[in-house]
Amino acid sequence: MKKLLSLVLTAALCLTAVFVLTACYASKPVLMEDLVGTYQLTKFTRTGTGENAETHDLIAEKGIVAYLVVGADGKGYYVYKDNDVELYVKEVRIEYDYATEDVTEEYVDDQGNTQTRIVETKTTDLIDEIRYYTGDGSATHPGGGHENLGVNGAILNFYYAAIFQRKESQSVEYKKVDKAVDLSYVQGKLGQLPAATAYEVQRMGGWHTVDESYDSSEILYRAYNVDLATMTATYYYATKQDKIMQQSQVALTYSLSDDGTTLNVNLGDEQYTAYYNYQNVPSSFSRTSEAVSFFFDRQTGQFDLTQWASNVVEAYESMQNLD
Repeated sequence: MKKLLSLVLTAALCLTAVFVLTACYASKPVLMEDLVGTYQLTKFTRTGTGENAETHDLIAEKGIVAYLVVGADGKGYYVYKDNDVELYVKEVRIEYDYATEDVTEEYVDDQGNTQTRIVETKTTDLIDEIRYYTGDGSATHPGGGHENLGVNGAILNFYYAAIFQRKESQSVEYKKVDKAVDLSYVQGKLGQLPAATAYEVQRMGGWHTVDESYDSSEILYRAYNVDLATMTATYYYATKQDKIMQQSQVALTYSLSDDGTTLNVNLGDEQYTAYYNYQNVPSSFSRTSEAVSFFFDRQTGQFDLTQWASNVVEAYESMQNLD
């Protein structure tokens, strides 16, 4: 029994050690007023395993320039460029974790010894970790997906160990360089910045198409080419009567439902919806008409609108001939 207990305790300690070694950060929690501001990526390294493991400085190797702007309202910006990626600015969403402290008291146990026990765990006003999300649902590198960052005074940092499926350890640090919670400091360093894409619709750029030939609607198909830089879309459609492609320019507007779970998208006079999760924002939308749900396909790569529309018309005409 003692041997079994020893094995269980050893296993528990190993699991704890694995967790600590897998992901950790240096911590010196701060108040919100001290946290907010502009941070520059100053360290981004990866180190392999083994005796002759090399450490790669990705900032130097890839020519990375990156800034994280942290606001107090759960919002901020990520600015990024490297040798292969053009400068971009993304809105981000931020979560804050607050440090806790234990309230203890002394008591006398049954053997008459004075002991200390925790009677309450309180949340403090000090932030010890933040997470930012770029909205695309992945977790890749600084500026892509999301990162967990420990707060260590004026440094945001995190370390992943090379363990299990991870073939390299990774270390990241951002240093606070200014108190600005807008893009003013970054613009002073990098010059004119591209416009930041609205967070909620940032993945909706490009082509969206739907075939409505099977519905009683007079519309045969719809296609939108969404330009997020101008928040407009070129709208293509054809009716079942003449099957001739029409084209117009429409505005893109949007709003969130009160409970934050539905994104309402307006393209001109047409209204659509999408399930919304700020950690993984939607890339397409749908509409329910006459109890039929239309899900728009988001076309990627080289999309040939003329060929796609021709295929829809041909299929519709074949279906009509069968009737």
